[in-house]
Amino acid sequence: MPDSAGRRPAFGPPPRKVTAMMREMLLIAFMQASNCSNYTGSWRHRETAANFLDLRHFQDIAVSLEAAKFHMAFIDDRLAMPSVYGDSFEEAVANGVRVVKLDLAPVITAMGLATTRLGLGATYSTTYYSPFHVARLFASIDHFTGGRAAWNVVTSLNDAEAQNFGVAQHLEHDERYDVADEFMEAACSLWDSWEAGAVIGDKDKGLFADPGMVHRADYAGSHFQTRGPLTVPRSPQGRPVIIQAGQSERGRRFAARWGELLFVIFPTAGACRAYRDEMRERAAAAGRGPRRGQSRAGGLRGRGRFGECGPGEAGVPREFGPAGGFAGPALRSVQLQFRPAPGE
Repeated sequence: MPDSAGRRPAFGPPPRKVTAMMREMLLIAFMQASNCSNYTGSWRHRETAANFLDLRHFQDIAVSLEAAKFHMAFIDDRLAMPSVYGDSFEEAVANGVRVVKLDLAPVITAMGLATTRLGLGATYSTTYYSPFHVARLFASIDHFTGGRAAWNVVTSLNDAEAQNFGVAQHLEHDERYDVADEFMEAACSLWDSWEAGAVIGDKDKGLFADPGMVHRADYAGSHFQTRGPLTVPRSPQGRPVIIQAGQSERGRRFAARWGELLFVIFPTAGACRAYRDEMRERAAAAGRGPRRGQSRAGGLRGRGRFGECGPGEAGVPREFGPAGGFAGPALRSVQLQFRPAPGE
């Protein structure tokens, strides 16, 4: 939660003085808790670590990111194997196309225990979980990590996910966001059920917490009802940083209402600036400060030559290039390029 001045606890490296010739930027790593990275064939590279089922793998990544001055790592998730092609998962399993999706709660907790300043974001669905479960989970992680938790709010994607949770079909797009709005209202009511300072811990008087500072949530909506209070005291942030990536009209309304960090991908800087300006206007119309939410564009610029390295040099068959979802030798020299928007 913001402090009395409206500031959230800072993720990332300690702040430093910014001169007229220098600008601060946020670096956020977009990750998979999977057998591969965003490049689905990356598991085949000779130098790719194969210990993705070992929490130390993710701790090593977290330590590297923190040392590189990243502010946050957030992890994508999906609740089913890819199976759209032929209504079968066989091709995905055979080719290792994100068929492993680990539960993110232990992953980001382990990453947090290995670092001190790195923000830690996990993806959880508002369609297939309950508000109480998610509120308790992120409050716990926020305590364990000293106020570094973030929640990437999604509404899930397809029927395969629905069927893993005993539902025949996925909800329609806009209805999922209606459910998500209620989910957020319910979760926030649970996070707010403990006031700051409610835990007293007076052993001599035998008073653990002030009952006058703990309240029922008593949330009742069309889709969710929760009584509360939450079984976790108020966390360092009060609630996690909310990440959102909705791009549809309904998704943008949701993001304007709830999002604090908006993850977007646009082909041009102009399109990204237009989105930023639109979302600031939407946030202001929703009663939030126009600069409360921050947009962060995903970008990866690689330098290298596709198809010019043999298997002994790149560790990957020559034909296994961009079409196969792996960037090959280009990933060995990655440059992140950020240019300030004109007028900023």
